Amino acid sequence: MRIWQPIYRSFRRGLDRSVSAVARVCTTSTHGWAPALFSALTVGIVSLAIYVMTLAPGLTWAHDSVDGGDLATAVALLGVPHPPGYPTYVLLAYPFALLPVGEIATGTNLFSAVCAALAAAILAGSLARMLRSQAAAIGAGLSLASTRLVWSQAVVTEVHTLNCLFATTILALFIGVSRAQPGSSPAGLTASIQALGVETRVPFTGRQAGAFVLGCVWGLGLGNHLTLVFLAPVVILVLHRSRQPVRWTVLGLILGLSVYVLLPLRAASGLPVGWGDARTPSGLWWIISGGPYRRFAFALPVAQLPARLVSWARITVEQFGIPGAIVAGLGLLGLRGTDRRFFWGTVGAVALCAVFALGYDTTDSHLYLIPALVCAATWLGVGADWLIDGAQKLKPRMGWLLAAGAVAMPLIGAVMRWPAQDLSRERSAAAFAEATLWAAPQRAVLLSREDGHTFALWYYHYALGHRPDVAIVDVDLLSHTWYVEQLQPRLDVTEIQKVRQGSPDALTTAAAHLSRSICLVYGEYLQCVAP
Repeated sequence: MRIWQPIYRSFRRGLDRSVSAVARVCTTSTHGWAPALFSALTVGIVSLAIYVMTLAPGLTWAHDSVDGGDLATAVALLGVPHPPGYPTYVLLAYPFALLPVGEIATGTNLFSAVCAALAAAILAGSLARMLRSQAAAIGAGLSLASTRLVWSQAVVTEVHTLNCLFATTILALFIGVSRAQPGSSPAGLTASIQALGVETRVPFTGRQAGAFVLGCVWGLGLGNHLTLVFLAPVVILVLHRSRQPVRWTVLGLILGLSVYVLLPLRAASGLPVGWGDARTPSGLWWIISGGPYRRFAFALPVAQLPARLVSWARITVEQFGIPGAIVAGLGLLGLRGTDRRFFWGTVGAVALCAVFALGYDTTDSHLYLIPALVCAATWLGVGADWLIDGAQKLKPRMGWLLAAGAVAMPLIGAVMRWPAQDLSRERSAAAFAEATLWAAPQRAVLLSREDGHTFALWYYHYALGHRPDVAIVDVDLLSHTWYVEQLQPRLDVTEIQKVRQGSPDALTTAAAHLSRSICLVYGEYLQCVAP
């Protein structure tokens, strides 16, 4: 026993020193750029690795990604997808569609993964400059990345992770502009210009530059998803003390929104498929304002509201787990006493997102809560930072344990959610499109009534070039003049419109008139009438 006592004491002293060192790293102030960069890289690399391993290999309908075929087709053609047109998404996703990683949808799926990983990384990096604990910042970033909603959209072709990225960037700029000193200059920009040997004076201060970038990011974000307008409380509370930055924000906002110029430019190029007629002011407004979907806003029947509230309460708790939700609540309470602008800005954004999503009468309206999750992840980081700091003051080892838990909990949650989020072998949409096009007769006209079927067939036909001899018609879209005009140069839809009107002999008449087989798409089956 005496032999082991010196060894034990030496081991104990070494362990105490190690715990104290780790505790200092995980619990001390981290307002420098190096800890922020480390936090961002750690979270970004881990998140992207998780997403890539669970990425859908191609087009899929899973995780509420029915619109994926329409978006992937628009990206491939630099076209106009369904309203509001998503020009920012189309432009940013296009380079990923060109990557040699598989088919076009593989590239757009990867784009979603990169956006989600960048969002989590930016959140971690910005919190690392705001909080005392680096572990709290890393834990908040990983928590956002591993939430069911964000993860589900990170492995499919959809616009929501790009929306998440813009929301996170706006919050990061909120922190940066709030921390900037009046009259300060953007030192990084000045140093970069002077390093080229050019003597110059920066024409605006650090606050003005931050306000301009904030406006640009917000405008570009609105070019991806209009629900980003609900971050207005964040933007307004950043700028409410000074009139001068407001002018720069408005200028940046106008510049960012100019991305919508892409819609009329591409509509005038004669695309084989696209939504609306953006060449006219009324047609452009119909697209940007979400014409066919405005009827869903605040249209949820009152009788269904209690069931949706219960369902969403469960969904909300599922994102961070019960412990995470409690810590986020503590962080929110802490912000009320320490930073009222941040408190009211994030609370206002969350409230607007929640009210709109709650009243939106579609089955996937919960996805509009993703910007609110960004704010909630920030609260979680603040709450974890408060707990770690308090524990460290009581006992360093306790602070280290809480810091380790802040990082470990989202990773444990990711392991538990993995089976439900893994789409690495999911091919339902691809299997449908391939089987349908293979079974279609030569020069057939395929009539579809479901968005998922239409968009998958569009993708394989227009983006991948499968079966160029067939024509694909969405029967419900025939009620729009712009769609009829789009089809008319390639297909006379006069008789096909009678199918939408329910005429009993419409299929036979249309087949005889066009001298082509007319096929109704029923799931994986085709009902065809020969000429």
